[in-house]
Amino acid sequence: MLYFIFRIMFFVLLNVAILYQLAVADETECKECHQDVYAEISTYAFKHYDNLINECKGCHFSVRGGGYKKEDKWESVSLADYGREHLALLKNLSMDSTYQIKVNLMDKRGREKESDTLSFIPNTISEFLTDDEIPPVISMVEVKQVGHTAISASAEIRFETDEFSDSTVEYGTTEDYGKSVYSGLPNKRHTVSLNGLDHKKVYHYRVISSDLFGNRRVSKDNTFDTTKAFSHISGEEKQKEDDNAKPDFQTIRILKLKPKEDKLKESLKDAVKRAAMDDIVAVYFTASTETASVVEYMKKGGESNYEKKKHGEGGLKSLLEIGINTCVERCHDRRVAHPVNVTVGRNMRTPDELPVVDGKIIICATCHLPHGSKLRHLARMDFNKLCVLCHIDR
Repeated sequence: MLYFIFRIMFFVLLNVAILYQLAVADETECKECHQDVYAEISTYAFKHYDNLINECKGCHFSVRGGGYKKEDKWESVSLADYGREHLALLKNLSMDSTYQIKVNLMDKRGREKESDTLSFIPNTISEFLTDDEIPPVISMVEVKQVGHTAISASAEIRFETDEFSDSTVEYGTTEDYGKSVYSGLPNKRHTVSLNGLDHKKVYHYRVISSDLFGNRRVSKDNTFDTTKAFSHISGEEKQKEDDNAKPDFQTIRILKLKPKEDKLKESLKDAVKRAAMDDIVAVYFTASTETASVVEYMKKGGESNYEKKKHGEGGLKSLLEIGINTCVERCHDRRVAHPVNVTVGRNMRTPDELPVVDGKIIICATCHLPHGSKLRHLARMDFNKLCVLCHIDR
C-alpha cells in the first residue's frame, strides 16, 4: 500500500517539476529581450496580478497558450464597400519572408473574379507610397438616408476623400458631439452608419479622415433631422440589371509605405511613424466594374525566420487588440468606467504621456499601466491630474 502511495506522490511531484520548468523556460525566453520590463514590474507597489510576469504569451500573443504556433493558412482582408479602386493593408509581416497573395472581386450581382496567385518578399518591394504630409481633402459630405424602427432611428453618412483614408463620424445632439463611429479600412468613398439614434431629434455631425500616414482633416459641422425617414440613394447609384460586363482586374500593385524623404533630422514622432510602417504592405488594385473585394495572403510554408522563432507564427497582438480586447476578454467589462475604442473628442487633446492608437483612439492603457503602477487602480498618474490633461474644457 505504501509503495503505491509513494509511486503516486512521485508522479505528482514529477509533473509539478515539469510544469515549473516550462513556466520558467517561457519566462526566461521573454526575459532575454525584455529585462527592463521585468525589472520595472518588480518595483511596482500595485501589480496587475501576482503571476503577471509568467503570462506574457497570454496577453501579448495572437494565439495563446503552449500551442501559439499556428499552422499555415490564408489570412484575409475584406473590403465590403463597392468601388473600382481598392487598397488593402497587410500588417505585421515578416520582412524577409515570401508571401503568396490572391485577390477576389465580387460585383453587386454576385459575379466573381479571382486573380492569379502572386508572390512577394516585403523587403524587396521597390514601389512606394510616399507621405506628402498633406491631409486628405474631404468632399461630398451628406446624409444619404435616415431610417426608422419602433424604438430608434438610424442614419447613413457618406463622403469622399481624394486619397485613401480612414473614416470617423462624430455626432450628437449638440456641437460637442459625444459619440463617434470609426472605421480603419482605407477608402476614397466612405459610408458610415449611425445607429441607436433618438426619434424627432436634430443631430450635429462632422467627419474626420486621416490618410495612411496619419495626416488628418476635419470637416465643418453639419446637421440632420431624424423626424422623418428618407432616402437620397438614386437608381443611378445601383448597378444596372442589364449590365453584362463581368468584373475583371485592370491593375494589381504591391507597395510599401514610406515617410517623406527630405527630412534631414528625424524627430521622435517621425521615427515612431516610420517604425509603424516597416511591417506594412499595401495592395492596390482597380476593377473594371463596381465591386467589393477580399484580399487573401499567406506566408509560404517551410520558412524559418527570426520573427517565427521569437514570437511564433501567430505574432504579437496589435496595440488596439491588447489595449482593449485582452482586458475585456480576460476580466473587465468595458462599460464600467471610461469609454474605450472612441476617438479623442473636439474639446480634448492627446498629451504625449498618454498613449492612444493611430493618434486618436482611446484604449484602456491610455490611462492605466498594464503591468502595474505605484498608484492604486494602476493609474499612470493621479486621476485628479490625469483627467484635465485631455479634458481641457473642464
